[in-house]
Amino acid sequence: MRQKKRRLCPSRATPASPESHATPPNKPRRRYATLRCMSAVATIAARIARARHTLILTGAGISAESGVPTFRDAQTGLWARYSPEELATPEAFRRDPVLIWRWYEWRRKLVAAAEPNAGHRALAELARRVPLTLVTQNVDGMHQRAGSPEVICLHGDLFRNICSVTRLPIEPEWIAAH
Repeated sequence: MRQKKRRLCPSRATPASPESHATPPNKPRRRYATLRCMSAVATIAARIARARHTLILTGAGISAESGVPTFRDAQTGLWARYSPEELATPEAFRRDPVLIWRWYEWRRKLVAAAEPNAGHRALAELARRVPLTLVTQNVDGMHQRAGSPEVICLHGDLFRNICSVTRLPIEPEWIAAH
């Protein structure tokens, strides 16, 4: 006998039975979904409140809402327009440093024009209320601009230049002069 494929429950991202998607009588489907999401938020809030410490990891998705392009999105990501091998490797920098500096300057201007969004601000507020470590894969500084203290940036900071030979900071004035 053939089994039906089980759908993923959007609020839990786990396989769910058809019954879990059933709308209660006399309730619009959208309202029921909203109530389920509110229940999930309440559960998460309760767990954070009980925790001794909370770790949050963010990536490109949180800044995409602010207009910062992601690298991997197939239609709008930076790698949809540029080859990583041409712009984001030490070999590319050795081949054409002026191109790479210009690309980074373009990215800096793009990010500088963007503003932290509600997600960034919510995490900053949460950090003021509970013991929290915020780790991000982003280089845009949006969490810091929103007020999050002591953000751990896995991939560095777009606005901080480091010499690939000495590993010392390079001041923007030096870059502008060269």
